[in-house]
Amino acid sequence: MTQIHCRESKLYISPMFDCYGGEIIALVMDTNMKKELCMKTVEETYKARNPGNGVIIHSDSGSQYTSGKYKELLGKHLAVQSMSDVAKCYDNSRMESWFATLKKEKLYKINTANMTVEEVKQIELSIITCPNICNICAPNNIRLIRSKLLLQNIFQFFVE
Repeated sequence: MTQIHCRESKLYISPMFDCYGGEIIALVMDTNMKKELCMKTVEETYKARNPGNGVIIHSDSGSQYTSGKYKELLGKHLAVQSMSDVAKCYDNSRMESWFATLKKEKLYKINTANMTVEEVKQIELSIITCPNICNICAPNNIRLIRSKLLLQNIFQFFVE
């Protein structure tokens, strides 16, 4: 989960990143960072993919992910929870790197602090979902995401 400053409040985004496929498979946004935001992300993930028993869901050790209700939800789906220790972000580095890239390459270039939450949500959805929809398949059926080019085009659309 990460936060984005908007005009009237902060917007928290909670994506689920598929490390195997290299794509965001679920995304939930809200103006609070309660456990329900993370729980909804898990539910959206299972609606989108239904990964089956034993899937590993990794997170940091924030209170949302250590709550009893969140752990209960993972148990309902027979998912395995993996969590970093406090101040040990290395096993969550792919998600942290994704957040850093999103912010540095896109969000810091537009002034989200002067935009409404709804405006920022629309930009977020465009940035995140378009590369996932616009995948191309290589001969060996590995998905290649042309996200850098697509993100540049989306960013130019909103700036112009």
